[in-house]
Amino acid sequence: MATPDSASGERHDLEGRNAELEGLVHVLRSVLDSSVDGILFTDREGNVQLANRPMLTLAGELGISGSGTAIELLLSIEHKVVDRERYRATMERLRVTPDEPSRDEFELADPYRVFQGFTGPVLGDDGSVVGRVWTLREVTHERELDRLKDDFVAAVSHELRTPLTSMMGFLEMLRDGESGELNDEQREYLEIVARSAQRLQRLVGDLLFVSRIDTSGMELDVDDVSLEGIVREVVEDVAAVARERKIDLRAELATVPAMRADRARLAQLASNLLSNALKFTAPGGTVLVRTFADTGHAVLEVEDDGVGIPVDEQARLFQRFFRSSTATTHAVQGAGLGLAISKAIAEAHGGSVALRSQPGEGTCIRVELPLARPQ
Repeated sequence: MATPDSASGERHDLEGRNAELEGLVHVLRSVLDSSVDGILFTDREGNVQLANRPMLTLAGELGISGSGTAIELLLSIEHKVVDRERYRATMERLRVTPDEPSRDEFELADPYRVFQGFTGPVLGDDGSVVGRVWTLREVTHERELDRLKDDFVAAVSHELRTPLTSMMGFLEMLRDGESGELNDEQREYLEIVARSAQRLQRLVGDLLFVSRIDTSGMELDVDDVSLEGIVREVVEDVAAVARERKIDLRAELATVPAMRADRARLAQLASNLLSNALKFTAPGGTVLVRTFADTGHAVLEVEDDGVGIPVDEQARLFQRFFRSSTATTHAVQGAGLGLAISKAIAEAHGGSVALRSQPGEGTCIRVELPLARPQ
C-alpha cells in the first residue's frame, strides 16, 4: 500500500515528465514552424495529424479546403493544376502506396506557381508504417530563372549562328587560295582558326538543339536503320582521334534487328558517347563500344577505363551544363551538353540511358532502344 509521501512523489515525477513532454512538443512545433517548406503529418489512413505554419499559409493561398484525408484536400485544387491527369494519377498512387516515398513537381495556372512535393513513410518502434510526412516546397522563382536562362541561351545562339556561318565561308575561301597562294605558316594558322571556329559552331548547334527540345520537343525523321551500321560509321569517324591520343578503340558490334529510328540522331548520340569516352581516357587506355539485342531492345554500350565519375555526381551527369569535377580537374573541354542531348535522343525514341562508373576505374554508359516500331 502506497504511503501519502510515495504517492506525492509519484505525482511530482509524473508532473515533471509531463512538463518535459510539453516543452519538447513546444520545441518541435517551433522547429517545424521555422521551416520554409510546408510540412504535414498524416496517419496511415491519411488523416491529418499535424501541419506546420507554412503549410497552413500555403493551404490558404492555394484555396485547399474541405474535409477528409490529405489526398482529398489536395484534390480540391485539381482544377487549378496544369496537368490534371498526372496530378490525379499521382494522388491515387499515393493513396494505395502509403509506405512508398515519392517526389513530384506540378504547376498551377492563374497565377502561375510551381511546387515540388515530397512524401515519405514514418515508421514506429516496431518498424511498421504509422503514417506519412508530406513536404511542399515552392520553386516558382527557380523555374522562372530556368526559363529566363533558356531564353537567353536560345537568343545568344541564334545571334552567334549568322556571323559564324559567314566566318566559316570566308575561311574556306582563304584556305582554297581564292585570295592568293598561302605559304605553309599561313596555312597552319588558318587550320588553327578553322578548328576553333568549328568547335564554336558545334557548341552553338548543341545550344540551339537543346533550346528546340525545350520549346517544341524533338522531331524525328524515322526510317528503317541498322544500329550496328550507324555505330560502325561513327567508330570510323573517331578512329583518327583515338590513334592521335594513343587510345585503343575497340568495337564489338553484334548484328541488331533493323529498327525504326532517326538515323542522324542515333549517329549524334553514338558520336557524343564515344567523344566523351575518348576525352576522359588517358593515353594507353581503352574505349570499347558494343551493340547487341537484349529482350526486345537494341543496346549500345560505350565503356572506358578512364578517370570515372565521383559517386555523388553521377545522378547529375545527364543534366544540361553540368560538368563533373573530373572534367574540371583534367581540363577537359566541353559545355556539359553532350550527355544531356544523348539522353534526350534516347528518350525521344522511347529508350533510356543508364550509367555505371567507378572513380579511377572508368565508366560505362548503356543505351537501350526499343526494337518495336515507335508511335
